[in-house]
Amino acid sequence: MAACHSNARVEPLLAFTERTVDLKVAFGETGSQDAALTGRLATEARLEVESIDPPGIEVAVLPGSQGQPQGLRLTLHAVQVGRVAGQVVVTTGLEKPRELTLLYSWEVLGNITVDPTNPFIDLYGPGEGAVVLTVSSRRADFRLDAAEVIEGPFEATLSRDAPAPGYVVRVRAVPSHIPPGERGSLGRLRLISNDPAEPRKEVPLFALGGS
Repeated sequence: MAACHSNARVEPLLAFTERTVDLKVAFGETGSQDAALTGRLATEARLEVESIDPPGIEVAVLPGSQGQPQGLRLTLHAVQVGRVAGQVVVTTGLEKPRELTLLYSWEVLGNITVDPTNPFIDLYGPGEGAVVLTVSSRRADFRLDAAEVIEGPFEATLSRDAPAPGYVVRVRAVPSHIPPGERGSLGRLRLISNDPAEPRKEVPLFALGGS
């Protein structure tokens, strides 16, 4: 007799429709996303927010209506460029499960674009031991005032990119500033501009090779 295989879907007692809420918002703007309850006990649950870790995102309980289950609305006011991942824990008002956890991540997108994003200088290869960065912005009034090395054996020079809207920063590794025997050098470049989101934007630098 042939074996019988079942593809029946197992419905959870209680869960969120989204495993993770992922928000991407431009600096200065606001974004939100909802996650509703699902499962056999979804219409019976009464949610209350117990914790938000880390803080910085708004969480509101969406009331169920006309037999629909409750849910959560996560809202982000983008006031600082960066990425964060965390979780929201809610109580359900039920005996089991008493709590649910909703994971979230958010990213606030800045205005400035640096290409390449992770500058690399190969001192073993041919050339002058330098890398050229293109710095631009989606803001029409963008102005890059300075590019300064704040860490590492590097030098930086800034010039306006005439053929295109942007700036050129040439970063050069200084071999005489690299300790003998050191095969890799890290550094940081600071871009000083009139950008309201990142007036002091830092870029990592890396050079391979030395004396």
